[in-house]
Amino acid sequence: MSHTPVGLVRVEVSTGKVTNIELPGEVTYEAKAYVPIIDKVLVIGWAGENKYWLVDAATGTAKPFEGNVEPLLHSKGRAMSSAEHGAEVWMAVQDVSVTATHIGRYNVRSFVWTEVVTLPDMIVSNDHCAVDEVGRVMYVAVNGDLLRVPIPARKQ
Repeated sequence: MSHTPVGLVRVEVSTGKVTNIELPGEVTYEAKAYVPIIDKVLVIGWAGENKYWLVDAATGTAKPFEGNVEPLLHSKGRAMSSAEHGAEVWMAVQDVSVTATHIGRYNVRSFVWTEVVTLPDMIVSNDHCAVDEVGRVMYVAVNGDLLRVPIPARKQ
């Protein structure tokens, strides 16, 4: 069975112009997440060892991704909740290997994950979470119930 590589294109909506995104090798690429704060798209290249790229939405310029990619892979559906610091968002990262969800802040400029609390015995997505930073609480919808989870104060 032969494998045909699939590239990515950028479409300028206002003009309809289609441009190939320059990515290396004979690899199949897939867009995985859009990060609005930095106007970039996370792209994965499927070939042997997976490699991640950040593609500038405005220019189509691609550069290798450096940092913790895991939280972005869980960012499907509802937009990420903004955290009190401009470049950070609240995220729920599922860990099915231990049936838990890790809640934390993810810096979308430096791609650093800071875990804040773990919800044991629960698999929750960002779609089912909302954060009230002023009230230091996260609301989580699980099985028709609304749970109120306290958020510990940020360590200085």
